Amino acid sequence: MPFKGDLRLGGPHDNEANLNGTSSDFDGVPEVGTILSGPTDTSRYEQDYVGNSFYMPYSTTVYADGNGGQNPVETWGLQYLPAGWVTSHYNVPSTLSYNFYLSNGTVASGNVTAGTFHSYNIEDGTGINYVSEYVSYNYVDGQTVDQQLDGYVNGNPVYRWSVYFNLSGPSIELAYDNTPYPPVGTYIDSGSYNLEMTFSSCNLSHAYGYVTYDNYSDGQGSSYGANEYSYETTSAGTYLGECNGEFFFYNGSGTAQTGCAPYGYSYSDDSSSNLDWYYPQDGSYGGQFTYSSSGCSYVADGNCNFNTQNCWSWNATSGDQIANGQYSTFVGDGTYDEWGNENGYTYYTNWTHYYDGNGGYTTYTYTS
Repeated sequence: MPFKGDLRLGGPHDNEANLNGTSSDFDGVPEVGTILSGPTDTSRYEQDYVGNSFYMPYSTTVYADGNGGQNPVETWGLQYLPAGWVTSHYNVPSTLSYNFYLSNGTVASGNVTAGTFHSYNIEDGTGINYVSEYVSYNYVDGQTVDQQLDGYVNGNPVYRWSVYFNLSGPSIELAYDNTPYPPVGTYIDSGSYNLEMTFSSCNLSHAYGYVTYDNYSDGQGSSYGANEYSYETTSAGTYLGECNGEFFFYNGSGTAQTGCAPYGYSYSDDSSSNLDWYYPQDGSYGGQFTYSSSGCSYVADGNCNFNTQNCWSWNATSGDQIANGQYSTFVGDGTYDEWGNENGYTYYTNWTHYYDGNGGYTTYTYTS
């Protein structure tokens, strides 16, 4: 019996196609364009020219290709690119030049890359493309962008000139010009000052030596001292003075130490009683009268002891004269001379203050 079956699973069950050419191998294959699956949502994030991310709607439909295969087709869900989508972008360095004539006749000049010019082509979401431009700066307003080092003073840099960034320009502006002054380290002159100790709470000081130094330009119109040398002119043990009952001696190392009063140092413990007196004619202050005084004087022996030198006491007696004087009083008679001066008499009063023996005084007067 002739063989007529097709043993391939799912295939035709006869062999006519191969035997007589009247049947097709594509029997049962979907026609081209037939939707096999979808549409399926394949939306995703995509990046524009400068890396901005946008969510883009897509759908994918799978069609038969007519040959037993398939053809997936993805469809974009927008008519235009979304608003903000950057299609192109370029950057150009922004350079500023400066040229300043300085006080010493030199020129400060140069170029500064102040920032970057940016240009973007951007979609607005309706199919129209517009240009956005701006400049980003490398410096903040007032920031130093260039300067010329002159040297160092006490470890700090000093510059001959300096320029800064002016955002409102934008421009480069001259910050300062030190060229009128001698460069850092230029010798100016020499000087000196005393090495002096001052004792707190006392009006007492002592110069125990001095310092010499050289002055050099600081490059900014002033000077600084260098090459200092110290010289001590006071020897150790020298008596410096007394302060609040303490006696100070130089210790040879820039400070003082306390000790006994030096031999021959003297002081007294005077006490006195006084009264104020006044002019009798107008009551104005006239002066002071001491009516009692006493005390002793003491001399140091150099061994922390004081010897009494002498003592005294004095008291004014009642009737001792304190002060005297005279004042005048004019009494007119109501008539006048040819010069317009009033005629009359002048009386003169003599006065004397006497101590009353009790801390006050009495006054004696007579008129002539």
